[in-house]
Amino acid sequence: MPIRSRPALLTLLALGLGGCGRGPEFVYVPAESYQQALTVRVDVPEAGQVATGEWITLHANRLMGPWTRVRRAELPDSVKCRRNVAPPSPDLEIASKLRWQVLPEDAAVKYNMPGPPDYDRQIQFTRPGEYRLWAVSAAPCGGEFVSDTLRIVVR
Repeated sequence: MPIRSRPALLTLLALGLGGCGRGPEFVYVPAESYQQALTVRVDVPEAGQVATGEWITLHANRLMGPWTRVRRAELPDSVKCRRNVAPPSPDLEIASKLRWQVLPEDAAVKYNMPGPPDYDRQIQFTRPGEYRLWAVSAAPCGGEFVSDTLRIVVR
């Protein structure tokens, strides 16, 4: 880097970092009635059974809220859960954003690699049997929460 461009770079860095410590005037914290829920469903025939090797589309919706907007300066340091922007709620069709779990643990399953335009998440069971399937989501203030559990019969 030429020596004459260093002062310009240092000036840009100083200007860019000047406001980093302040943060926004308002933040969002969970309201007293805050709840979080995760619901899942799969596209299977009405009989509730799928064929071995058939791709099944997974669906999930997440609810997190309500959130309360508060002035950052008035928030006690003891409140650790705060967001600059309230998470979307409801957060619809988020199956590709979740971690999926299957029982039995040794189940032979494959997942697709979701991509544009719709990011559909799919699962395939490679052996017949009865399976339990659920999703796990990261919670916005730490930890995790889980969905309801689905029963899937593969023939």
